[in-house]
Parts: sequence; C-alpha cells; structure tokens
Amino acid sequence: MFLLATENPGSSRERRLSIPLAPSAPPQRPDAPLCVEESARFRLELNLRGISFKQASLYLGTPEEGTCLANAYRNGPMYDPEDRLRQISADYLFVGHIDVIKLTLLLKLDDGSSVVYYAPDIFCVFANESEEYNVLAIVESLLSFEDDADLCGLLNRRYTGHSGVCSFKPLGEYIRLFSDLRATFLRHETFFRRRAASAPSAAQGPGGFSRALSAEDVRWLATHPEAFSPAPDGQGLRFGGLCLVPTALPPRAVRQDSLHEDRLILGFLVSIISAARSILSAGLLKVQASRDFLQTLPPRAHQLHMPIITIRSTAIERHSADLNRLGDIIHDLEAILRRYRETLHCIPLPLRAAPAPSHVMMSGPVYREFYALMLTWFERGELRLSGMELTHDVRDLPKLFEYYCLQRLLQLFLKKGFTLTENGVYSYAYPSPNSSYVREEAVANTYRFIRRDTRLTLYYEPVIYGFLPTDRAEQTLPNGLTLFRCNSGGARQSFWEPDFVIKVERRGAVDYAIFDAKYSFTISGKYAGFGKAGLLQEVISKYYLDTCAFSGHTTRMVWTLQGRTHAKFIHEQQTDLLRHFTPDHTFGNCPVSASPRIDELHRLWREMERIIPSLAPF
Repeated sequence: MFLLATENPGSSRERRLSIPLAPSAPPQRPDAPLCVEESARFRLELNLRGISFKQASLYLGTPEEGTCLANAYRNGPMYDPEDRLRQISADYLFVGHIDVIKLTLLLKLDDGSSVVYYAPDIFCVFANESEEYNVLAIVESLLSFEDDADLCGLLNRRYTGHSGVCSFKPLGEYIRLFSDLRATFLRHETFFRRRAASAPSAAQGPGGFSRALSAEDVRWLATHPEAFSPAPDGQGLRFGGLCLVPTALPPRAVRQDSLHEDRLILGFLVSIISAARSILSAGLLKVQASRDFLQTLPPRAHQLHMPIITIRSTAIERHSADLNRLGDIIHDLEAILRRYRETLHCIPLPLRAAPAPSHVMMSGPVYREFYALMLTWFERGELRLSGMELTHDVRDLPKLFEYYCLQRLLQLFLKKGFTLTENGVYSYAYPSPNSSYVREEAVANTYRFIRRDTRLTLYYEPVIYGFLPTDRAEQTLPNGLTLFRCNSGGARQSFWEPDFVIKVERRGAVDYAIFDAKYSFTISGKYAGFGKAGLLQEVISKYYLDTCAFSGHTTRMVWTLQGRTHAKFIHEQQTDLLRHFTPDHTFGNCPVSASPRIDELHRLWREMERIIPSLAPF
C-alpha cells in the first residue's frame, strides 16, 4: 500500500515519489530519506492494493489534530477538500513547511469502520539555493534584532495576570541587565570593605567583652553560629548539650547603623542570582530541544539543505554563545556574594518584595542607589525569557516571515521619527471568538508610537470581530480598534485575523492600513492561476469589502507582504488619471526581504505617506 506523489507534473523536473503507508506508528524509516520540494506542485494517487473504501482523507499530522490536504472517493485520484466537485490534478501541498512532514491516511471502509495508515517522515527541501540564503538572512536578522540594545526593547512586554506581574525580555537584554547589576556590586564593594575595616574590632577572648550584650547583639549572635566556641572552663551558654561562649560581636558602628540594610542588600543579590539561573535554565532548555531534534534526523538529512536544519543550527550557534556569557555573569555574581558575606559578617535576608524604606536606606548615597535598584527590580515582577521562540519553536516559513515583517515594520517606524509611548509595548488579551482562535504568545501584539501630534498603533494579529463574545453589550471594540467584520461567516468563521493593522490618528482623523504577510509561492496578483482567485484578491475581499470602520474612519490600504525571492512590487492602481487625482485607497503587493536587491519596504512607506495624509512629512 502506498501513495504515489508526482512532483512538478508535466514539467522537465517531473519526479515520482512512492510513499509507503503502514497501519502502525511510527512506520519503519526507509534507507534513503524521503524528500520533497516545499514549493513544488504535486499530483497524488492512491494504490491500496484492492482495499475497498468509501472515502480516503490525507492529513498533515494526525486526523484528530492535523490539517486535511486532500480527499478521495472510492479508488481514484485525490481531490481538494475545499472544492470536491472539481478534480485537482496538482496542488501546492507543502508550500511553507519547514518541519518534518508526518502524513496520515484515514480510510472509511464500506462497513462503517475506519482505519489510519501512517507514512514515514518526509523532509522538505528548497528548490534552489537562493531561497535557502533568503531564509538564512531572515534568521540572522531576527537574531541580531534580539541583540540590539535599542530595537530589542520592542520585544519587551509586561503581563499582569492572576499569578502576578511577569516581564518578558529577550536573552540579549537580560545579559545587559545582569551585567549592569554585576558592575554596580563591584563598584561598591570597596565602600563596604573600607567601612568594615574602619569599624572597631569586637573580637574578644573567651569569657568576656568590653561591653554588655544588647538585644541587637543577641539577634546578631542568633544568626552567626560561627561566632561561638567551646567554653574552656565549662561556664557559658548551653545549646544541645554543648557549653559555648561567644568569641565575637558585631562592630558597634555596623550593628547600630546598617546591619538590617546590609542583610537586605545580600538578599537582593541572592534574588538576582536566582532569577539569572532561571533565565539560563529556560534558554538551555530551548537550545537542548533544538539539539535533540537535529539528532533525531538521519545522517543524510544534514546534507539536504533543509530549511529547518538551517534555522535551528544558526539559532543554536548564536544562543549557545549568549548563554555561555550569561553563565559567566552568574559565576561572577556568586563570587561577589561570597565576598560581600565575608565583608559584612551577616547572612542574606530573604526578599520577596521591595522592602520598606529606612533611615539608612534613604540617607547614604550607596544605600539609596541599592534601594532604587530594588524598587525597579521588584516592579518588573517575575522575569520570563522571550524572543527565542522566533527561531527555536517556529515550524513553518509563513510564521517565521510574520516575525520578520513585524521586526521590519517596527524598525521602519523608528527610522521615520516615531518613538514608543510610555508602556507602549504590551500584549492585549482579545476575547476568544471561538475554540479555533489561537492567541499569539511569543511576542507582544500591540505597539504604540507617537511623532509630534500623530499617533500610530501597530496591531499584530488583532481580532476583527463579527460579534463580540461577551455577556454584555460593548460600547466600543476591544483594544482601541474601530474595525469590525460586516458579513457573516458562521459560528466558527465569525472573525478576521489579519497579520498587521496600522492605525494612524491625527487631529481627530483615523486611517487604517492592513497588511497580510504571505510567504507564498503563488504570485499575489489578481489571479494565481489554476482557476483560483489570487492571494491579493482574497485579502482585499476580506479586509476592504467585508470589513467596516466606525463612521468617519477609513481603511486606506490593503496590501500583501511577500517574502519569496521572486516577489515583485505590484501596484493595482495604474491608470493615467492617477497623475491628476489622489485616490482614497490603494491595493498591492510589496516584497519584504533581507536582500536590498529584492526589498521594497521603502516604496511601501512612500505609498503610505501619499495615501494617508497624517503620515505625510512636515
């Protein structure tokens, strides 16, 4: 039993691939890896060796959680599941897939029963080297974005939920944070050493002290067991059957002025080390998961120029070096903690929140600096690692390209003079429209900028509702959007989720630009061929014809952003009258690439300035 896949049928590059099917998972892996071109067209035929069935459904993944690629009825060729009345001899089945492909075939038999057959792992490869270089450039750009001190702040966000406040930052920013804290403790180490050296010594021989024991002395002795030694004459304090006598007391100046504050500073350093270890552990888990994945691949797979290998290998190399830097910082912080404890002669006081200010904390400049650091530290809440998902967890090219387009748009706004507002980067939890909605967790979904009197908001994967899934009537739409779906798509298709919505506000005017990222093989013109509507036509229909805005608000632009090396800048408005009149909307396709030869994002910005008056340069 097997599935016969004809790659690039009818062309000079036609190739036939026999994919065996077995009723067990995982099936035995063939000697040579099964490889397909991710951008190729395919014709599928079943050879079930006499098995009679009512319907056969081919799934990418499992039938329960996967995506249906094609259907067949009785013995015959496969049909497109979205258009069963029309036979499809070929289709782009694997376009954009970079993960290992796992196919399953669900057979519904004549007696009403069903059985599942499994195919061996299939590996996607690029048809040409230019696409591989293009993807590698995107990955390198995302990794450098994390390391840039100015830009990586755009990946930061805070989340306030039932479990408290959490701050998400990329690895590069955490390295800078812990490096700065390390420098602060190193800079003030001399201050504490000099103060301890200048204080009068409290060491005494066994049996007596030059001053009477106070309550502060007793509390200090309770936390310093090393300050006791056996009583030589048997007269002393008895603990656990031992007769002990204190041989040291804290210096009078230290005891009176700053013992409590010194313990707070040590506790603060312990909290920093604990958080750094947590970040290091989370990063190592990501890197190790990618290493484990690459090790599961057959040896010959590493010679096939697979995109998933290119992405994971590059990310492992970059992040391993960064994690080593973080490990060195943690080692230094632990050494500083040991030296501070030896100098201050006290143990850390556990800190779970910012301490109350004291006279010592507020009067001395060194203590004031540490107290300000404590307030800032605990205001961040729990530290979480973000950004590594962009390269370690991504499993398809479209999602990778979305992250890249998000990076490029954010960089563009900064370059054009916009600055982030206070608390301008955050994640908004849209009310879930139905069970098919999956919320983006890897990056923030809302970015607010300002330039003079112009406000610009970039929404990543916002929800444009056909109805609001709430128990009460809403006076406005969520997250400041004034766009809503105006046609019915049924209970499970009641919302739109464009990749990017840009809202521009100035002096009461509100204009929108909607962009959809398409790392697609088919062109984004009006028609894609093969009898199907083009991607751009589909996007225009959804976000311009079937989407409305509040009265007085206008959708000015609906464009696709394409990432393939063959992508072209397509402007749908090309009549002579455009030289005399300015339209109120514009449609088209813009290539977005790390290669300057292909990238046209600067032309898209000029189009935005032309069509949205609020963005026009002063």
